[in-house]
Amino acid sequence: MAVSCNDNLKFGHGVFHIQTEYYKASDMIICNIFKDGKALKKLKKLVKNKENIDEEIKKFHEFVLNRLKEGAKIKEAKEAPCKNFVCPEGLKGKIVDIVAPHFGAAMNVIWEDAMRRSRDIEAFVANLLNDLDDNLRVVIEHKVRFIIANSLNFKSGKKSAMIGNVERDKVLLVISPYFGTNSNTVLDLAQSLSNEDIDKFKQAILKKYKGDKAEELREKLDKLFQN
Repeated sequence: MAVSCNDNLKFGHGVFHIQTEYYKASDMIICNIFKDGKALKKLKKLVKNKENIDEEIKKFHEFVLNRLKEGAKIKEAKEAPCKNFVCPEGLKGKIVDIVAPHFGAAMNVIWEDAMRRSRDIEAFVANLLNDLDDNLRVVIEHKVRFIIANSLNFKSGKKSAMIGNVERDKVLLVISPYFGTNSNTVLDLAQSLSNEDIDKFKQAILKKYKGDKAEELREKLDKLFQN
C-alpha cells in the first residue's frame, strides 16, 4: 500500500494541512491543501513510474510544501506571466488582491496550477476557485468576474457610460456572475438593440442568457432599474 504524506504548516494566524496520496483508480497522486480545516485546492500529478510510487508521492508532497513556504511572497503571483491566455494589463494584481486573503501562503501554488491548466480567462477563473467551499467560491467568483468585466470595460473607454439613470459599472456588477467575460459583449448588444428603452434593454440581456437562473437575473435587473 502506497504511503500517505501529511504535514501542517503555520503562517501567521493560518494553519495549512497538506495531505498527499496515490489514487490507484485514476493513476493520480493528489495533494489536498486545507486552510484552517477548509479545502482550498486539489493538485494532481499523473503517475509515470509506478515502481517507485512512494518516492513519487514524497517528491510531489515536498514540492507542494516548498511552494507553500515560498507563498508568503504574494508579489510573485502578481508579476507572474500568464502562460496560456492574455490578461488585460493590471488584472493579475487585482485578482490576487481579492483571493490572497483566502488562499494565504497557498496563493502562488494555486495561481500557477490554474495558469498551467487554462486556455482563457474564463477557464482560469474556474481552475483558480473550483476547489473552494461552494458558498465561499460563489462570493469570490462574483468579485473576480466583476473585476475582469470592469477591466475590459475600462480598456474599451466605456467606464463612465450610463444606461438609463444607472452607471454601466453597476449593470456589469449585476450581470457578470451570469455572463462572465462575455458581459461587455452582452451589454453592448443589448444597448444597440434597445434604443435607450430600458425594458427592451433588459429583455435583450435575458434573451442572451442560457442558464437556469433567468428569473433571478430578471429580478436583479428590475431592482437595479426600478428608480
